[in-house]
Amino acid sequence: MSRKSEGSLRELITKKSNQNIKLHYIPHHPVKKDSVTTPIRIVYDCSCKQTPDSASLNDCLLNVPPKLNEVTAILLRFRLNKYAVSTDIEKAFLNVGLDIEDRDVTRFFWLSKPTDPNSDLTTYRFKSVLFGATCSPFILNAVLSKHLNNHPFDFTEKLTKDLYVDNIVSSFESEEELLKYFKLVRSLFADGGFNLRSWASNSQLLQVLARTENVMDKDQLVKILGLRWDTASDTLGFVTPNLDTSELITKRELTEELTWRYCPSESNPADLLSRGITVDKFKDNRLWMHGPDWLTVEDNWPEWHTDEAQILSTIAQQEVVVDTVQATQNKFYYTHDTRDRKCHRFE
Repeated sequence: MSRKSEGSLRELITKKSNQNIKLHYIPHHPVKKDSVTTPIRIVYDCSCKQTPDSASLNDCLLNVPPKLNEVTAILLRFRLNKYAVSTDIEKAFLNVGLDIEDRDVTRFFWLSKPTDPNSDLTTYRFKSVLFGATCSPFILNAVLSKHLNNHPFDFTEKLTKDLYVDNIVSSFESEEELLKYFKLVRSLFADGGFNLRSWASNSQLLQVLARTENVMDKDQLVKILGLRWDTASDTLGFVTPNLDTSELITKRELTEELTWRYCPSESNPADLLSRGITVDKFKDNRLWMHGPDWLTVEDNWPEWHTDEAQILSTIAQQEVVVDTVQATQNKFYYTHDTRDRKCHRFE
């Protein structure tokens, strides 16, 4: 733990506690991240319970969802103009102060000598809102909204629309406007005690300016609300995980075929689309919305016929693959690359 974090974000407890105050100790553990700025993050588990019947810290906090902008709308505006830009607030939650009366429920233990696992434990408590508390996103959103409302400037409306938790994603038609935005927004957030870091843009001028002030994003592919942005080619893409499909285990491999529940085709909601149905009939269809009537009553489930059970046991283990989906005149048609099957599974 650095001295900076100890002084501004956390404080050491050296005196004995008053027995009348509320006390709670939060467990924590390290998590490795694929990030240049924060390769190791300490996660404080505010949902941890001492016993299954006891309450966690999050159980005792008011859980109010923050008022967030639509991600789709932010991404559309991000691609609307010629010059795009993104940034995030450094340690956003930890820069929001915590009332002194609430600090003792955020206590945690730390080694007096972090490099020595046998050293004595010391006690700290947070002086700021911590990431992991269920109320923290709402508190951060409220603080940022109030700061923007109390300090209006040229880009207040734009900034309010392009803010998502601690990320800001915008675009501009001219580089002159973009550079003006960079300077004004950094100054505005600095006045509130926040540092805007990890700036990224397809503008060469902004990249030079951000590097000069040492706030340029160092990742080759910049994270943009779940997507990845290549600023060199100015393209957005998805993260494609490298999965070893040879080690994947399917439901068919984990269960015996004859233990599956039987569902006649006329009672299977999935067949409504595969056999074709109009939009109007589909949206008002009881079978799709509620399932077959016998689904919730154990004794009413249909039973296998002898020949159907034998057919099921010999079915190949591959899944049906849908090749094409076409919508023509409000009717859906599905084309399959294997034969239609009348054996369906419910769990």
